[in-house]
Amino acid sequence: STRDDDATFSPQRSDSPGGFGSDDDAPQQTNNAEKVAELKKLSMARLKEMLKERDEKTGGKKEELISRLLKPRKPELLILRARRKEYVPKVPSSNAAIMVALLLNHIPGTQGLTKER
Repeated sequence: STRDDDATFSPQRSDSPGGFGSDDDAPQQTNNAEKVAELKKLSMARLKEMLKERDEKTGGKKEELISRLLKPRKPELLILRARRKEYVPKVPSSNAAIMVALLLNHIPGTQGLTKER
């Protein structure tokens, strides 16, 4: 499953302007560099496949594709709705946040809420 692949490439976030902070972030910088190196080894077709599974744009140069894969993954609910060709709010937005909150509070076996209700 490629879902495992996606989890492997989760980004390291930092509040510092350059994307990396003090010396305490050195392991994160190394970790991120390793992820980039691993992604660079993959073919364009494989990178596009991984992006498609994440409901991300698949066009552009290899560096752009890698950059998209290093960004945080969209909430799974929004990816599933896009695959079903249902309404998907833009991320980040309050509509996306509300939709994810509804999913987290959904009681299995009930219909739940739709965009129309």
